[in-house]
Amino acid sequence: MFHQSTSFISLGIGILITVLILIFPPKISFNYDFEQFFPQNNEDLEFYEAYKKKFENDNDYLLIAFENPKGDLLEKQFLESIWSIQSKMKDLEGVDTVLSILNLEKPIIGLFGLRKEKVLQWETETQLSKSSSDLGIYRSQLISKDGKSLLLWVKNAQNISKENGDRLYSEIKGVFQQAGIQPKAIAGKIQAQGDFIRLMQKEFGMFFGASIVLILGMLFFIFRTFWSIWIPCVVLLVGTLWSFALMLYFGKALDVMSVMQPTIFLIVGLSAFIHFVSHLNQKVRQGVQVEKSVQGVFKELFIPVWLTILTTSLGFISLYFTTIPALKSFGISTGIGVLVVFGALILLTPGLLYLSSIQPNPGTEKFISPKFLRGLFIEVLKKGNGF
Repeated sequence: MFHQSTSFISLGIGILITVLILIFPPKISFNYDFEQFFPQNNEDLEFYEAYKKKFENDNDYLLIAFENPKGDLLEKQFLESIWSIQSKMKDLEGVDTVLSILNLEKPIIGLFGLRKEKVLQWETETQLSKSSSDLGIYRSQLISKDGKSLLLWVKNAQNISKENGDRLYSEIKGVFQQAGIQPKAIAGKIQAQGDFIRLMQKEFGMFFGASIVLILGMLFFIFRTFWSIWIPCVVLLVGTLWSFALMLYFGKALDVMSVMQPTIFLIVGLSAFIHFVSHLNQKVRQGVQVEKSVQGVFKELFIPVWLTILTTSLGFISLYFTTIPALKSFGISTGIGVLVVFGALILLTPGLLYLSSIQPNPGTEKFISPKFLRGLFIEVLKKGNGF
């Protein structure tokens, strides 16, 4: 199975798979639904779902604060500009209601029954000056405490998707640009989910980069040869690419748990690589021909390393039996991803080793005193047994 000719065929298949993924990349999607972390078949969750069904979601809104750059909040020209923005946002697809001090009405009970009257009469300067004195009760609600800003409460469609939320938020920002007024502050689901995704992408890159640096440091510290550093790095990166591509092809959206997966894939793959490379170094130092060494190492270690990877994968897959959907998805995707990384290792590594100029590693003892390692080992045993 691990003969030179067979390994070159496997390497070619691996390269073809990688090229196809790069030519036809999967569509990346993100999952912002934190309700996936709620345990299912739970009384509290059932109560929450019943409450939400009756009273709707309590976070499908956008809060937009505007401040008059000229200073006076109740300037008629400024209020007309905000009203124009409010009217245009109301007409956008996905917007249900837009509420502000400009269209808020209060009920008045009179001799002829119930009627409604605007809280702020701002059509004329005279009406504006008369009604402005009654706005004190709306401070910290639709008007800021200092009286310098007013609030637009925009209720969007229930359970709006990430794609539709991004589209709506982009259209709302377009309304601001057309009016030539930028809000002082914005808060809400369709705005926060964009910030959350950007933060997740940043952390994803940070953890992935830190993992690569850690792997490079470990490989350099342990092996000290060029071939035993670049081959594991290339194969592990390709294996991680395959794992995420497979998840995305099958419609798995990236969520907050996905940030941890690159580190898991790289570390699990690195542990397998250390077994293969250490055994290969040992054989080469003993004078065994490189081709026979590569073939012998993979034949001898394939089953034990495979069992190690399999048990690790099954450990993650066991999360499927939890009642939390996010953990189920994380367990299945991570377990399958670990197997995919191992598949990349088996497909690519033998062929790359045959193509490389393998020089025997002088061994760790050249850089670290055996006496120091023995002492360190004894200390570890003492700590582990509580001596």
